[in-house]
This record gives sequence, C-alpha cells and structure tokens, in this order.
Amino acid sequence: LSRLFHLQPLVRAPILEQIFCRVISRSGDSVHAFLTLLAVLAETDGHALVAEHTGKLKECVEYVAQLPLSTAAPLLEALQPLMPIKPGMQAICLQQVCRKLTLFAL
Repeated sequence: LSRLFHLQPLVRAPILEQIFCRVISRSGDSVHAFLTLLAVLAETDGHALVAEHTGKLKECVEYVAQLPLSTAAPLLEALQPLMPIKPGMQAICLQQVCRKLTLFAL
C-alpha cells in the first residue's frame, strides 16, 4: 500500500481514509498495522501527506484525547516526521497531548 500511495496520487485519499477510520474506531489488533503504515507514509511521502491531506491529518489528531494511550502514542509518533514539514501540525499535536494529560489527571 505504501508503494501504491507513492506512485498513484488518486488512491492516496482512500488509503488515508481507511487508515484514519481504523485508528479512530479502534478496530482491534489491526490498528497497529495501520499505524505502522501511516508511519511509513509519513516518513517516505510526508510532503504529499501535508500538501494534499492536512485537513484529514488534523481531524485524526483531534481524536487523540479520546483514544486509549496504546493507540494515541503510536499515532503521534507516526506523525512525528511531518512536524518539520508543517509547523502548525506540531501545535495541534501538542494541544491534543495536553488534553490527554488533563484527562489522566482527572
């Protein structure tokens, strides 16, 4: 899928949609496979992700506070290569981490 994502711009949106749906819905053990795929895409095609799908990335990050830590931490780690490309992404991620920490404090 990562090679297809790299070679075919038309399939990028559906691939990301599936990744985000699986992560947000916390669909079992496959979540970690999708997070691994997201990490590979962020590392190899980060510019395409940021240029074409910033809105979807932000939308996914907004769910971090609601996800279990076992999913939220790998999600943020997978998106880490995008931080230098899109500085605003770092602020959004930090905001969601703060929300997550606030929930733990309650």
